[in-house]
Amino acid sequence: MKSTILFVFSIAVLNTFAQDTSYFDSNWNKSESAINASFYRVLFRDHVDTNRVHEFTYYKTGKLKSEKQFSNYKDKKLDGNDLWYDANGQLRGERKYKNGKIDGVFKTYWKDGKVKRHDLFKNDTLIQGSCYDSKGKKVDYYDYFIAASFPDGKAALMKFLVNELRYPETAITYNVEGKVFIRFVVEKNGSITQIEVNRSVDEELDAEALRIVKKMPKWIPGRIDGEIVRMTFDLPVNFKLI
Repeated sequence: MKSTILFVFSIAVLNTFAQDTSYFDSNWNKSESAINASFYRVLFRDHVDTNRVHEFTYYKTGKLKSEKQFSNYKDKKLDGNDLWYDANGQLRGERKYKNGKIDGVFKTYWKDGKVKRHDLFKNDTLIQGSCYDSKGKKVDYYDYFIAASFPDGKAALMKFLVNELRYPETAITYNVEGKVFIRFVVEKNGSITQIEVNRSVDEELDAEALRIVKKMPKWIPGRIDGEIVRMTFDLPVNFKLI
């Protein structure tokens, strides 16, 4: 009950100053109700350039989850601070952006506040970087973001798609071509779930693209800051008659 009262009170205070407040459920779907929301987001727009935005996202408890500055909110172009916190209020990461590119210090932290990585960027290019274990000992450097990938890489994925594709006869007859985009989630164990058509071309081509993706082997899961995570992937399956 206390957390609900705090949540509503925080929103009331912020709405006094903010131009735009949105609420989200636990899956980050927009929610109409503040009471049923798990997160809420407040935007402060520049009075001269309303596309220049300072964005604050909060947990339901009222604790800050992230703070971002945008020079162009429509295009999500970051410019300034990008900070994020855990549910206990501990700072977990910070980086500086300039005109949509990382420019300056990029640091992440363990739960106890110890530095996990300390990178220096210039115009989106890594100049130098260091990574540390939870005890503060320096370890081999690893990239912050590593995308989920097909076993043996992109060439192996293309070969798999070419070998598996069976062009529907009706589509051949009517000269139907196009690129079907299939969206799916790569789970932490590499399995493929939530397979769906994200961009359709034709009913038969869509069905064939789905069939191929469902036959794929397990992927190598993605990582963020060294941690294995679930990752959404959009895969184009190209149908072209020769």
